Amino acid sequence: MKVGLINLYSSQNIGDAAIYAAFKHLLYYHQLSALISVEQQNLIHDLSVESEQTRCDAYISVGGDIFNNARPWLITRTFLNNIRHLQRQPQRTIVFGQSIPRSTKGLAFRQLCRTFKTLASVTVRDEESWKRLTAAGVNAQLSYDLAFLHQPTDVAKDTARAVLASHHLPPERTVLISLRQFDAMYPHDNKRFADDLVALCQQLTARGLKPALLIQSDAEGSDQVIAHDISQKTGAIPLIDALNHPQNLKPHQFLQGLLAISGLAVGVRFHTSVLAMAAGRMPFNLYYSNKGQDLCNRLAVPGCSVADFQPHQGISPVLECVGRPFNARVPRQNLLTAWHNAMAGLSLPTQQQAA
Repeated sequence: MKVGLINLYSSQNIGDAAIYAAFKHLLYYHQLSALISVEQQNLIHDLSVESEQTRCDAYISVGGDIFNNARPWLITRTFLNNIRHLQRQPQRTIVFGQSIPRSTKGLAFRQLCRTFKTLASVTVRDEESWKRLTAAGVNAQLSYDLAFLHQPTDVAKDTARAVLASHHLPPERTVLISLRQFDAMYPHDNKRFADDLVALCQQLTARGLKPALLIQSDAEGSDQVIAHDISQKTGAIPLIDALNHPQNLKPHQFLQGLLAISGLAVGVRFHTSVLAMAAGRMPFNLYYSNKGQDLCNRLAVPGCSVADFQPHQGISPVLECVGRPFNARVPRQNLLTAWHNAMAGLSLPTQQQAA
């Protein structure tokens, strides 16, 4: 069976790359292609790439927050283009592992729901998205993010130890902190956010821990700018660029190796938390959207919103997470069951029709 992945974003964001790698694993026995536009040619790695017009037996919409709508009371061209991909062969198309951002409302949300109702199946990764869709009459199922399927390899952990050692970071005392820049989609004061992370780094250092800043995305709103700003203010806190990974590993493998051996991850980026949990480590989850909040609500992950984070007043909740384990078996098994159900809903052509 030929399967086309649609609505991809960029492999330069490790979270998205981890999702694509999980689909590649789940569909290893099928012919899998990323269907992308000419403008995306340099953004997608490690997948067979074909034109977005390529005909396939089945289509899977894979973007995590791909249905963001930057014009809340209107509909953007990008949003409409993503909808168009779903409408091409709706009975052969599934949505799996996505969230419906809070920016998608009004006319855009109604259009999205109308399209979702025509698809073979819809599976979302957070309860808020699921409640919104089911309240609108969409027959959606609730599961988790596909990156929960990943597990760290010994090679990844050994490589991570060597990288931490090169920065003079003892793994058990290292606190990896992910970053992002905020914008109209996810509003927050970037200066306040940087100041809060500076205070967090100072408090961690005062307690004998070793903070390090993670670079996870070089897509829109690259992590580099805010990382260097924080590092300068804190006296050269180490920067670890997971995109600049060792050649024997994929970026998500290297990142998960780092998360598996470190004392703690502070997950500002959603997939920092997810990949740490999938590696058996409990993060402190500093969320900015419904997908991150869902980890706290459904999986009892310690954390708070970036707006409520006040490290100047103490970091006891963060310190309580150092070295804590997490059992990823429940989300992993739930995902596999949801995947089986989603694939069962596809209306695939007969061999004669496919020819």
